[in-house]
Amino acid sequence: MSPIYVPGKVTLANDYVPVDPDLSNVSLLLHGDGADGSTTIVDSSPSPKSVTAVGNAQVSTAQSKFGGASLLFDGTGDAATVPNSLDFRLNGDFTVELWVYPVNLINERYFLSHYDYGSSQRDWRFGVSAATGHLHFQFLSPNGTAANQINANASLTEGVWQHIAVSKSGSISRIFINGVQRASTTSLIDLGGSSASLSVGSLLNNGTPDYGVDAYIDEVRITKGVARYTSNFTPPTAAFPDIESR
Repeated sequence: MSPIYVPGKVTLANDYVPVDPDLSNVSLLLHGDGADGSTTIVDSSPSPKSVTAVGNAQVSTAQSKFGGASLLFDGTGDAATVPNSLDFRLNGDFTVELWVYPVNLINERYFLSHYDYGSSQRDWRFGVSAATGHLHFQFLSPNGTAANQINANASLTEGVWQHIAVSKSGSISRIFINGVQRASTTSLIDLGGSSASLSVGSLLNNGTPDYGVDAYIDEVRITKGVARYTSNFTPPTAAFPDIESR
């Protein structure tokens, strides 16, 4: 936008538009925006995918990190599901991240997963550990007999928005809470892949949401092929960009 000229004054319009040079690598981008109670959830990635609200999953204006709304899950039978795609196979560098506002934290609950344990279609899951209540990310073999993981060695907090992320660069994987690296490992390797749907807000059990979170979730982004974070960083201060350049 050009400056607006007024005799005796020059008014500069705000010309800043955020961009994401790695947008072409984004597999999923959910802003969680919309009208209160809406079950229409939009994927703003370069290859938009169909998103289905299951159970009571919905857009809510009661809480949001950015945009005035977020996705609400009550922890019982709720999920936002996306059909399986090779875009969700994380067999190289990647970044998985989202903002979460936990209402009620319970061990072994999952914010995001590509995992259906009832159909033995297991790949990865990102949530709260059953054993410790700490944030963790796991890859699992299809039959569930093998797993490798990274544990944050730290818990989330109820009633507060927090940015959580896992990023893999080469052989090194890192897990972050609010931009602070909580752990790293060289053993986080995708063990096989899955034909299950991706699920936001839960795992799946034969296609049915299970181990769901009681939480608001905002700004879900999966980036395949790029490690966005390799050290401590300042969490995003605005919604993730939808354009690559300008």
